[in-house]
Amino acid sequence: MKRKTKAAIKLPETSNVRINFAGYNLPPDGKSTLAVLPNERTKESGFSVSNKWSSVAALVRKGIKREECQDTAAVFTCEDFLVAGVFDGYAGLGGTIVSDSMANHMIEICLEQGKQLAGNPDAKALLVNAAGRLADDTFPPELTGGFWGSTGMVALVLPDGTFSLAAIADSAVYVVGQRSVKRMLNYDTVLTHDLSYAPAIGMDLDQYSRCRNYVMNTIERSGASNCHVETGTGTLRKGESIVLVSDGITKNLGIIVQKEKSRMVAKDVGGCRDLRRIIAGKRYGLAIAIANEISARTEKCTVKGESARVTVSKNEVLAIQDDDISVVSISLKASKQLK
Repeated sequence: MKRKTKAAIKLPETSNVRINFAGYNLPPDGKSTLAVLPNERTKESGFSVSNKWSSVAALVRKGIKREECQDTAAVFTCEDFLVAGVFDGYAGLGGTIVSDSMANHMIEICLEQGKQLAGNPDAKALLVNAAGRLADDTFPPELTGGFWGSTGMVALVLPDGTFSLAAIADSAVYVVGQRSVKRMLNYDTVLTHDLSYAPAIGMDLDQYSRCRNYVMNTIERSGASNCHVETGTGTLRKGESIVLVSDGITKNLGIIVQKEKSRMVAKDVGGCRDLRRIIAGKRYGLAIAIANEISARTEKCTVKGESARVTVSKNEVLAIQDDDISVVSISLKASKQLK
């Protein structure tokens, strides 16, 4: 007797989920798609699309106790390139406006500079350009001078698998293979006592837990500082996916710790081993699998009112925090990938 297999969950393919800037339309070729999520700040939003050479899925979900989601995700696909971005606003309404504006400016640049992006894939230039355009935006007077902003993570991918990455602050990007998960760019960075950024590797666990994911204003109306932009490049191979996530995901992944003398020291703060467990065997629907697992973790602890820190195993610590989550997964179809 054959065992029935559970049908894969599939996000509906949707074009033009939301776009809220004026003056731009999709190219009339019928082969381009754009989306900005979430549709509504109080609800979950999902999106997926496939073309001749790529497949993309995105999911944005607000935190359990939050009134509205401050995360924004954006996707632009065409025949020549693909761009995806995750923007995590903070400090209330101002952060929501900034993350939303960043997503829209990214789409705006894709529509303006399509051929240039395909010929010279530079995610850093795209991210900094989008941040710089915030200076021309008009914000409500009550937000002027406030402590608010947004992080930024952008991936630009070409049909041959070549990709360029750029990030400001603590959103993250992973390359997920059949048997491995690799965190790209640096590990989490923390704000040190002298207001400089430093990698969290080798830090005392208590110090790391206090500092993790705390960032200064990273993208403001004046634009982004080049010195705070991390970059990376590579080639997506057959069977691999690029996964972009906001810190609502990374802060809820288990970190590997080791005992050194009388203290526990954080070693692998990328959460790669934990993420690999979450998506094991779930090659389809990575965005859904990751978002559902992280949401279930935070909801369980929030309902029980448990401590934010939960020991998962002898050498892994989970420091759960309720937050908005965004996930975008990108994969190439085999006919276009490098063999």
